[in-house]
Amino acid sequence: MTFNGKAKATSQFFYDLKNETSAQTYKKFRLVVEDYFSWYARFQNKDPIKDVQMLTSDFICLNKCKLGGSVQLTVLNLVIPKDIVIDTLEMYAEKYEIPLKLNPL
Repeated sequence: MTFNGKAKATSQFFYDLKNETSAQTYKKFRLVVEDYFSWYARFQNKDPIKDVQMLTSDFICLNKCKLGGSVQLTVLNLVIPKDIVIDTLEMYAEKYEIPLKLNPL
């Protein structure tokens, strides 16, 4: 995940659609967002978070071919529904007093 084009090592969001429930995946997502926001909250000059991207290169074609590392696709609405993403961002932005001015997801 990136926030305004930036990430930290713990901003990686790992999920396993075969072995996790949606609730487990959403919980992991929320933990990543909270970790980033709690870290970012310590900055003195915080730019509003405008852009959030959830990208992966770990897709496989229907015939099992790999798309390659240079192809990155969003998992928004494929893994985490947009409304959960927005609600989570708004919740932690308020909790950590981070300005949030999201561009359309």
